Amino acid sequence: MKELGAVMLGFPLMYNMSSDARRKDLEYYSKLVGTNGPSTVNSMLAIGYSELNDTRTKADDFFEKSYKGYMSDLFKVWYELPEKKGSSHFLPGAGAFLQALLYGYGGVRVRYDRLELNPQLPPKCNRMDFFHLDYLDAVIDVTVQARDVIVRFHNTNNLQFTLYDKDGNPTAITENGKSVTVQTGKITIKATTKLFDTCLIPEDIIEKDPKTSQLGAASRHAFSLLPIASSLLVTLLMMMSVSL
Repeated sequence: MKELGAVMLGFPLMYNMSSDARRKDLEYYSKLVGTNGPSTVNSMLAIGYSELNDTRTKADDFFEKSYKGYMSDLFKVWYELPEKKGSSHFLPGAGAFLQALLYGYGGVRVRYDRLELNPQLPPKCNRMDFFHLDYLDAVIDVTVQARDVIVRFHNTNNLQFTLYDKDGNPTAITENGKSVTVQTGKITIKATTKLFDTCLIPEDIIEKDPKTSQLGAASRHAFSLLPIASSLLVTLLMMMSVSL
């Protein structure tokens, strides 16, 4: 198995494993990563290490490796290989960099019955914005700062949500334009409107617990990444105070 494939068991496949097993996978396969290959594996390692609270330094290191030497100074064009070699306009490299920001530092996870955020600022950055996250037809903006996170619901399309902060304190979202400020930490957003009464859960959910055979939280929501990609890639490259 390629090292990238093993690293991606934790994300995006979200295979059910303990934090210890996840850490050992990352530590073992990160040592096999060469210095002359594409940047995509570095982005996936950054996502993996960002999930583990005690490995922030490693997440930052791999995030930096995902773009330094791969991106041109002019127009921020990605190359396939280090030192600006290989194919130019290498979209997998740019896309993996974007995923490291959204799923790594943003901590975005789409589960069967909820949207999770666990945001943290990238290195040398004092603010990060995610615009136009489409979740269950609702439009959500997220502003991440050093000590707090602001979540704005611009359009709920008549759906009602509940936002839970890191301590489990709920805030009801019943109207458009609602803005919630919470301390930095894990955030959970659930739809309180009944949506899944007639939706059958697939039998082959990858997050099924092998010990209990109970269904876990699967990523089955319709979560549109196209508007995220179009807004985030431009916004994050131009507005973030990251030294590229």
